[in-house]
Amino acid sequence: MFSMVFPFSEIVKEPQGEAALRTAMSLAFLNGGLPQGTPISPLITNVMMIPVDFKLSNTLRNFEKQSFIYTRYADDFIISSKYDFDVRSVEELVVSTLNSFGAPFTINASKTRYGSSAGRNWNLGVMLNKDNEITVGHKKKKQIKEMVNGSAYDFLRTNEHLGRKIIFLTLGGSYSYGTNVETSDVDVRGCALNSESDLLGLTSFEQVVNTQTDTTIYAFNKLVSLLLNCNPNTIEMLGCKPEHYFYISDIGREMIANRKMFLSKRAVHSFGGYANQQLRRLENALARDRLSQARREEHILNSMKGAVKSFESRYTIFENGSIVLYTDESPREDLDREIFADIQLKKYPVREFNSVINDLTNVIGTYEKLNHRNHKKDDEHLNKHAMHLIRLYLLCLDILEKEDIVTYRGDDLPLLMSIRKGDYQLEDGTYRPEFFEMVSDFEKRLNYAKQNTSLPDNPDMKKVEEFVMSVNRRAIDA
Repeated sequence: MFSMVFPFSEIVKEPQGEAALRTAMSLAFLNGGLPQGTPISPLITNVMMIPVDFKLSNTLRNFEKQSFIYTRYADDFIISSKYDFDVRSVEELVVSTLNSFGAPFTINASKTRYGSSAGRNWNLGVMLNKDNEITVGHKKKKQIKEMVNGSAYDFLRTNEHLGRKIIFLTLGGSYSYGTNVETSDVDVRGCALNSESDLLGLTSFEQVVNTQTDTTIYAFNKLVSLLLNCNPNTIEMLGCKPEHYFYISDIGREMIANRKMFLSKRAVHSFGGYANQQLRRLENALARDRLSQARREEHILNSMKGAVKSFESRYTIFENGSIVLYTDESPREDLDREIFADIQLKKYPVREFNSVINDLTNVIGTYEKLNHRNHKKDDEHLNKHAMHLIRLYLLCLDILEKEDIVTYRGDDLPLLMSIRKGDYQLEDGTYRPEFFEMVSDFEKRLNYAKQNTSLPDNPDMKKVEEFVMSVNRRAIDA
């Protein structure tokens, strides 16, 4: 298609132009295709699609004497009109236009959707209402509101720590991020004032957790302590979309309006820790039954080496190199490679030695534990972990670069939802190299943001303390 695409058409006119172009393209392609997640992939895709865009947009402009609007994102097409039209004839036109290029273009029937302005429309991974605003849908909003006002949530009104003490209630989890699907559970998060006896007496209140409704309400003082460390699960409560708050008092509004006072470079440590947890979950799950036996053994070895590092603080101090772990060819027929240990210990307590060996064998047992796995459900969980890993990076970068909390990931939803749908997962259940390249790029960007952010190393404790005292005085006087 080089001869059809500007500026490729100009490049190939020059001597050696096509050869140079093909060399450049070979550096951007992987295994004959464009890797997902790399910065250059959308650019190349958009350039290569110029002839298609030109032909489709011109053909549709006056197709059936009706003005259509043609929109494209990567390989996702949207064709819209102010008026009703025969969707089948338009679909046939698109197919015939794509076929005219002699390229292996096909329409994915499972992802084809039809909609009208009267109803909800899923476009590019997000739902648009009749006013073209991103939303969870009127019906779903009504259902959630009715649900929170229902008997299952009576504890919000009857619990001694809640009721009128609540200063805000909001959506949590996937609905707050915009990554919800039809089967997503509704999480509720909130904050309630400490009582007079909590502040001056002997009672203590930190949080109310209702597992049946996936609800967590933090005490004000407890929430502040978590916010000061930029705890991801709590900091995101202050950056939700306005319409995602079920209830908010004047104090709640004041807290959200002043959310920047809780932001600092501590976000790097807290978010980085949570992101590493997601990455380890992903790697551990893959290591259990996705990787080759040899690679799985290397993964187990790394976990065992991590356990060894803790031995000096937990057991009698032993010399460096007393336990050396490594993999080598296995004499067993059922294993290609396995883990070996060179152990040199003198006058070492047998009871402690037994504990050391148990710790190491427990690591192996964790990976070799047999269970009946539902791989379809397993893949859903893996892709969800992968999505949240990227979402955590994006949220942390907003904190460091924009100095704000953006819980709803509107602009990032196409990427996040593609991860959740499994677009980065291979047929064998492992992940494409470009996914881990994306993770590496985010880590580099995070390190750069840490060095260049104008956020302080720590929050302004004086400002936070003044706010806390002001709120608690009002709580006592209420």
